[in-house]
Amino acid sequence: MSTPSSKKFPEVTMSPDGTSILTPEGRRQLRYRLARPLVTVEGNPDTQRTRSFEINLVVMLVMWISIRINTSPVGTFIRDNYSTGSLLSEVLRCLVSPPVSFIKTEKSYDISQPAIRRIENLPPRVNLRFLANKTVIFSLVLGYLFVRLCGFRLTSIILYSTMGIVMKALITFLAAKFKSLS
Repeated sequence: MSTPSSKKFPEVTMSPDGTSILTPEGRRQLRYRLARPLVTVEGNPDTQRTRSFEINLVVMLVMWISIRINTSPVGTFIRDNYSTGSLLSEVLRCLVSPPVSFIKTEKSYDISQPAIRRIENLPPRVNLRFLANKTVIFSLVLGYLFVRLCGFRLTSIILYSTMGIVMKALITFLAAKFKSLS
């Protein structure tokens, strides 16, 4: 008999079509909590369910804003200039989410029809979902209060942050150019 610390995942076998199936021993391990199930999240990473560390209303708001930005001319500009290899491309790489592939499962209501899985690709895009994290919101509020208590203006903090992002992109761009020369 195995203990939970010695066995991480339950026993499985491979079916003829390449999917993994629990063995009777694997079912027993799950039933008695001797192993944890292997759970993978599939689907569009931008539209996944709200997690426990996020605020639902803020998730819906930032996703709406992200979709508006990505479907506007700004989204087209990001997609066109993300992979050009210029300084602007490096700045965009610092600010936007990279292209990603995910598996989309289309299920049929007919039991005799198997689920269809397709690989879909997302282009480079603005993803503001990190702003719905409770820790990020708390940090932003504390940062704002600190800035106001120290007498700084919020516009100067935004200016310094923007300069930092551009400097990071410039250094990355120059390092890549010097690396390609040598």
